[in-house]
Amino acid sequence: MEDRDEQQHLQALVELLEHGGQFEDLTTADPPAGPWKPAAGSDLEADDVAVAPYHLSHAAWLALTVAGDHLRALRTSVLTEESADRVTATLHTHAQASLARGVIENAARAVWLLASDDRLTRIQRRLALQKKDIGSSTKLHDLLGGKTPRTKEVREEELRQLALRAGTPPDRVKGILKAPDYTEIVREAGDHIGAGKMAVAMWSGCSSLAHGDLSGALIFLAREAISQDENVMLARITGSFGMLRHCTAVGVAFLGRGSALYRSRAGVPASS
Repeated sequence: MEDRDEQQHLQALVELLEHGGQFEDLTTADPPAGPWKPAAGSDLEADDVAVAPYHLSHAAWLALTVAGDHLRALRTSVLTEESADRVTATLHTHAQASLARGVIENAARAVWLLASDDRLTRIQRRLALQKKDIGSSTKLHDLLGGKTPRTKEVREEELRQLALRAGTPPDRVKGILKAPDYTEIVREAGDHIGAGKMAVAMWSGCSSLAHGDLSGALIFLAREAISQDENVMLARITGSFGMLRHCTAVGVAFLGRGSALYRSRAGVPASS
């Protein structure tokens, strides 16, 4: 019964990965000349002007391309074309969860940036994301013994001024510039597509496996008891096509919705 279930999960996973192939052009298209450049008069063009030089379109495009790249890597790690009529599937215990996680959190970031119909909310989220990046950049430069061209304080003050000019009340600037965490981003993106807590659960499961946490292995992977000595069990763990299928489904759903939102905000026809 379990083998048959896994075969069904594998078939569904293959269909998801094939469907996701339509997003592979995200990693090869030329943004300046392609259909993803915001059109004159579009929402994204106005958003970009408001947060320049931290264009919202660039941040959303980057999130989509990184998600698409992870999805492509996931597909090639699972499926190998032996010949024109033969494809083999490979399942890893942990590594593919890392790739699925990359799809989920990056595509969710694009949805989170683009979903709101309120321009100020979109602007504030873009600036908050930049605040997060400034913190990460500063830490990395410190670890490498280098210095950023401008100090952290100068860069953060620039963000505060952009937030004020966009219409953020002065007493709310500090709060809206609080760097978001991915639990918040995935949850809000999940609410937008109707996935809610399930999206967070799948992303958390992938993260747990990526970190090698025992809890993730016990919850998401199949295991077979080999021996037991009092309260200690020796078990063999194997990957799960079911787990990978459900995580991939969330990532593909986010990527599809993020791509549609980008086209809409950028004023790009659906057929482009």
